[in-house]
Amino acid sequence: MPTTLARPRATVAAPLTSYTQAFMDLRGGMNNSLSDEVIADNETPLAMNYIPDIFSGMLIKREGVTRYLATQQAEAFTGIYDGVTGNYFSTSTKIKLFDDTSIASGLTTSTDPAWASMNGWDIYTDGINNVQKLNGVTTGALGGSPPKFKDVIEFKQMLFGIGHDGGSMRWTDQFTTETWNSGREYVFSDNSDNDGVGFGKYRDSLIVFLQREFHQIQASSHLDVNVVYSNWEEGTTSHRSIVSTPYGVFFWTQNGLAMTDGQDVQYPMLMKLPDTLADLNRAKDSLVHGVWNPTKRRVQYYLFNNTSQTENLAVYYYPVSGAFWVEDGAGTQMGASGRVKISGATDVYLGSASTNGYLYQNTGDTDDGVAIAAYWETKRFSTEFGPVAVKRSRDVALLFETDTDITLTLYVYYDNSTFYNDSWSIVISGVSGFTLDVDQLDVGVLGGSSESKEESVNINQKFTKMKFRVSDGTTSRSKIRGLVARGLLVAA
Repeated sequence: MPTTLARPRATVAAPLTSYTQAFMDLRGGMNNSLSDEVIADNETPLAMNYIPDIFSGMLIKREGVTRYLATQQAEAFTGIYDGVTGNYFSTSTKIKLFDDTSIASGLTTSTDPAWASMNGWDIYTDGINNVQKLNGVTTGALGGSPPKFKDVIEFKQMLFGIGHDGGSMRWTDQFTTETWNSGREYVFSDNSDNDGVGFGKYRDSLIVFLQREFHQIQASSHLDVNVVYSNWEEGTTSHRSIVSTPYGVFFWTQNGLAMTDGQDVQYPMLMKLPDTLADLNRAKDSLVHGVWNPTKRRVQYYLFNNTSQTENLAVYYYPVSGAFWVEDGAGTQMGASGRVKISGATDVYLGSASTNGYLYQNTGDTDDGVAIAAYWETKRFSTEFGPVAVKRSRDVALLFETDTDITLTLYVYYDNSTFYNDSWSIVISGVSGFTLDVDQLDVGVLGGSSESKEESVNINQKFTKMKFRVSDGTTSRSKIRGLVARGLLVAA
């Protein structure tokens, strides 16, 4: 007899069946490459000035900026460098120490210098002025009459330079910074639109970037410098965008942020933030700069948004999770970024792009006293019943930690609305808790750490789809644990 196949049975939930939609982990970061209905539950279609707290697993406002040097500068910052003879910053015509002592002044105006260290010297170049060597007290022209390189780097006890003559790279004899033999040269390209740009290091290789290509170099001496791999797929727009990390070398391209191990190229920003990339002022790509933040395990890039002529947007990328976060405000209007070790701790320092700005440490709850306006959104969800079923919302709960008083605004979007339909102001009193596992009690407050808290808003609204937005304009950095929405099925 023929086999009879049983029909699959569909189970339809009965009206008044409850639902719970939880967004407990938004650390997947921003994704505007897809509809806000189909991104992952742990991603956000739009956010500003939030980052993942890698120590607690929650979301938190980005760090602000705090003045490191009280003296206001009269020129925009162009570079920050952790040297062997001192911590330096440069403006358009000056080189100074972090205590504001001037090492060099009267340089021809530059906008994107480069630094290196070798043989007890710190070396500065900008493609316009003669290459300088610094010892923490004075500066002078580097010996050997090197060209006016755009970028320099130490590799295998040789000093390499590029950007002085099309696609040509030069290097010194080994163990010296001032012997520039004319035979130590490699010409990668003679195309006028494919000049040398800069260098990056990854593991045991030097990566040489041109405008349209890059090459992996290995060497044992000045007589043994070899190109072991070439990639003609991509180059870089800016030498200050080349950031070496334990996860590869990151650099800025015509397709946004890219990463390479010296051979393959990945475009994480093109995959996750194409809308953000499309809104940038691409005419300013040559001045994009970035820095590796070792404590937060992320790269930070400072960009020009829309028609801006000054850096006014930052993109943070976390290589381990693949998450992007976008930042704006005064703490991103920076002309220079650098990683500097002070008192044994390595941190990120930033220099204002303004001609009357300051040297900042990338830390604190505010942007030099100005509150950081931040927000994030959930995906547009339809619950497990699907996007056609009619639901009725009951309440939404915000879960967070704070030890200061804050005011949040909760917005809700129903169905396909692109403008919020309802909003609520939520005033939250900070809670300080007692932390066990301490030797003694603090004076005044027991422990002093924040505690978990939940605030609920009652919502009585029919919907098929819904999304939420949380906005925080206070001066604190409260931590968001998640958002939970609850309700009932009305009709399947």
